[in-house]
Amino acid sequence: MNTQIMEALDSERAYQEKKYPGHRHSTGEWLLIMEKCLADAKAAWNCGHGDGSVMDEIRQVTAVGVAALEQCGSPLRVERVPVPSGEKQWRALQGAVDPPAPTGFSGIDPVKEP
Repeated sequence: MNTQIMEALDSERAYQEKKYPGHRHSTGEWLLIMEKCLADAKAAWNCGHGDGSVMDEIRQVTAVGVAALEQCGSPLRVERVPVPSGEKQWRALQGAVDPPAPTGFSGIDPVKEP
């Protein structure tokens, strides 16, 4: 990742930690905080405040996402590829093991094909 981007995120995280020391949130609360920050970015864009203001807000929402990953865990991305059977089955590339179904799985495939 670009060094300038990492420095921007590090500076934002340091600011957030200083402003809100020790704050703990559930994953749902992190989503709501990120949604609020994204709404602020949209408002800055809609009001014509310029790209600088919008990018300030995007830096903030991205850093909030980083804080959520720091607190709640940061799972690695697992790529999924369709099995050429015509059915909507997916296999993880790592070891070709089917990923576990989410709790309360309804049987409807949540992954949409492009």
